[in-house]
Amino acid sequence: KAEKNFAADLVKLLEKELPHGVRVLFVGSAARDTGLHGDNDLDLFACFPKKFSREEIVAATIKATKKAISAKWVMHYAEHPYLKTRIGEFEVEVIPCFEISPHDELKSAVDRSPLHALYLQEHLTPAQKQDVRLFKQFLKNAGLYGAELRVAGFSGVLCEYLVLNYRSFLGVVQAASKWRVGEVIDLEGHYAGVKPPFDTPLVLIDAVDKKRNVAAVLSPTNFSKFVSLCNSFLRKPTDDFFFHKPRQFKASAVNSLIKKRGTLSLLISLNAPDVVEDVLYPQIQKTLSSLSSHLTKERFSLASAAYFADETAGKIFFLLEFSSPTR
Repeated sequence: KAEKNFAADLVKLLEKELPHGVRVLFVGSAARDTGLHGDNDLDLFACFPKKFSREEIVAATIKATKKAISAKWVMHYAEHPYLKTRIGEFEVEVIPCFEISPHDELKSAVDRSPLHALYLQEHLTPAQKQDVRLFKQFLKNAGLYGAELRVAGFSGVLCEYLVLNYRSFLGVVQAASKWRVGEVIDLEGHYAGVKPPFDTPLVLIDAVDKKRNVAAVLSPTNFSKFVSLCNSFLRKPTDDFFFHKPRQFKASAVNSLIKKRGTLSLLISLNAPDVVEDVLYPQIQKTLSSLSSHLTKERFSLASAAYFADETAGKIFFLLEFSSPTR
């Protein structure tokens, strides 16, 4: 309640400073009662009529936000710039977009977000909203929740669509336990009888934009992990699937496991460039892909490759495993 009241106050402040005809919408999980406890993100979208240019909506949003709300705003970049800050316990984002109707041509990638808010608010029942929270916690505990490139998992909107499609959390888990690569979900039947033009392990056609696959960011590895997770849960459902503390391993135990595999593992450590997360992770992925490709072409017996980053220490790590140490 406090979150919604605070967001409503910010909306009023912003609308006073923005050009006439620009609406500010409070969207996202907090607005729809599908957020997890402790996730205090407030997403405010400044919706401009299409007559404005992209440069105009960015400039007007930045000017109005800084004038209306006194805070330490930081510029972030997606398809176009947006502002982010912390006010008390809340993380606040102010994002400019264009006001469109469902299935309209987009002027920017974020134009769909207000449409998602309206569609899901209208279709999700109170019981399903509770199940969305349960589903998110299930994913978060397994490290599969989040559409950011660092995670490559399930976005909040994808979670809500899945619960809506399968009616409940348990419905999602039961269905997903039988998924195979290439699974297609089309809530509104936009591609009835026709194969959608997407090549990802999971395809979920956006109810408000038939040209978009909501599950596009989900990696093949995380798709497989999720299917396995659902099967494990159905075999023996316990609280550990929602509130499990990660196991701690000693270095000696890790070394013992590596020796048992009989492979050669190499760890490459690099200093991370000073760039935002949205830029860093695509660079890391591209580097690992290129490195793996070259090693394979040169006939090194690369069995697996992975990366991880310690952003606090400013380090990137590439882990390469070879089936034979000889070459």
